Amino acid sequence: MDGSISSSGKHVLRLGCRGLLGFHVQIQTGSHSNHSGNTGNIMSNAFIEFQKILNQIYDFDTDKVLLPHFYDGVKEPTTQQMDWIDKLPFNVEKINKSNGFKMKAMTKQDYYANLMFRPTFNVSGIMSGYTGQGVKTIVPNQLTAKVDFRLVGEQNVTEIEKGIKQLFKPYVDSGLLTFTFYHQIPPSTSEINLDTIHLLQKSVKNIGEDLVVEPIMPGAVPNYVWTELIHKPVITLPLANFDQNNHSFNENISVKAYESGINIVSATTQALSERG
Repeated sequence: MDGSISSSGKHVLRLGCRGLLGFHVQIQTGSHSNHSGNTGNIMSNAFIEFQKILNQIYDFDTDKVLLPHFYDGVKEPTTQQMDWIDKLPFNVEKINKSNGFKMKAMTKQDYYANLMFRPTFNVSGIMSGYTGQGVKTIVPNQLTAKVDFRLVGEQNVTEIEKGIKQLFKPYVDSGLLTFTFYHQIPPSTSEINLDTIHLLQKSVKNIGEDLVVEPIMPGAVPNYVWTELIHKPVITLPLANFDQNNHSFNENISVKAYESGINIVSATTQALSERG
């Protein structure tokens, strides 16, 4: 039930989700920060060392991850998936207003492909040096950061971890860097036959709602537990309003979305039960 309905107000049926791999890194170049006049050029700057490492992980000119085998298993959407995407809403103004930014220029097809079928690289937070009022001319000795990748298709979490460990090894051995992994969630997809999808859409239509199909959920949930470990297909039916501020301030669910969700779950489960 995780996630939001579409920006058009139509409910969404998702047949898969992206995976997630993150790591926390700490860089230490000295026991304490030092005056940049006294130690500039002779003390390593923790932030600059981090940037050097990032440049080995990610090419900022081409927006490509540089880790070996990272893109193994990334697949282009099928004809059926593109047909579902063509039926999804695409209102740039509403997207910008809801998220509070100006979206990069792209077509509807690229918008959904970027969210569903392409992996991401993201630095979600950094702490280093002095950022308070006034000036403090120091060379920072320490940096902590959190980095994450959204994974798609059949990308292999274990292989990507191996690439990161290999890249970090000389820095770990020298005592410059320590790191830990978190959010080790493989991507997941389910093959759901069209008859089942049409049955669910019809059941929702019967209560005055519409149900569109999103081939892949942009976020990450542990659906792989069912698809990989139990070998059962999984569908996701998000119920929250589109403007719920997911994982942000004032995260919410509207009364309308809450009540509509109850009706949607009742209709779809009844339809599946009656089919047997």
